[in-house]
Amino acid sequence: MFKTLFVLLALDVALLGGWLLWVRPTPDVAIIEVYAIPLLAVFNALVGAGWWLSKRPRVAGAFFINALLAGVIFHLLLQSWYDYDRQGRYHRYAFIQQRTRYVLTLHRKAQAFDLSDVTNQANGSTTSLRMGDYVVRHDTVFLREGNGPRQYVMHQRTLSGFEGSTAPIPLRLLE
Repeated sequence: MFKTLFVLLALDVALLGGWLLWVRPTPDVAIIEVYAIPLLAVFNALVGAGWWLSKRPRVAGAFFINALLAGVIFHLLLQSWYDYDRQGRYHRYAFIQQRTRYVLTLHRKAQAFDLSDVTNQANGSTTSLRMGDYVVRHDTVFLREGNGPRQYVMHQRTLSGFEGSTAPIPLRLLE
């Protein structure tokens, strides 16, 4: 039974991991867990019942145990996928200017940026101040505001042109 269970678990990881790489779901469709996990359990239970009826209780037991473990494996794979996807999708930088804390988020796929005031984030307050698009040229990022002529330049983890400052502002990369 344990040999069959290990084969089933290896198949779960291979098939579910391959499905994640093929579909590449984003966190905004996390509802998929609500549908997929019960489907995995029902499928494994039905296959286990088929083996049980054909007088193979060891194989059936492996499928019944796998009915529980497949959902856990899917959840863990999906969460690790979201963490991996998030790291490649966004770059976040923090800086402080005149006692105000800011977070600059670069959305890689959309080539867009968002600049937020996070000074009162402990109280649940975050204010998005500037949004726009950006262009990368070599090691320099040119940020252009969407609704105005303002432009900022990010070079070697410094930000220039923010709020009329003449000195470059050091940026700290957030994880």
